[in-house]
Amino acid sequence: TIFSTTNFFFNIKTNPLNFNVDRKYTDFQWLRDKLKIIYSTNIIPFIDNESKFDGSREDKYRLRKRNLERFFNFILKDPLIKTSDILYDFLSISSQEIMASLSCFLTL
Repeated sequence: TIFSTTNFFFNIKTNPLNFNVDRKYTDFQWLRDKLKIIYSTNIIPFIDNESKFDGSREDKYRLRKRNLERFFNFILKDPLIKTSDILYDFLSISSQEIMASLSCFLTL
């Protein structure tokens, strides 16, 4: 099944760079937090938490996926963010442990 006991994973496929990675909601939060620090003058959209959502797990997954797609598509329209190292790291690093270690190096 696509669902774990506590986490949903969302698959990201990009063209033409051909990234194909799975990310958790917390990874998107990590990305948003880093973008807000690095690009403080840019508009970085909010990511809905949906902690009060009362639907089924599948409905929650679909809603969260739609919201994360909107967030990701929005940031990809920004020419600075689109070519940033932080976005490249988000798309290219496969290990969650590496993502966690990057967060401490990129804190300003």
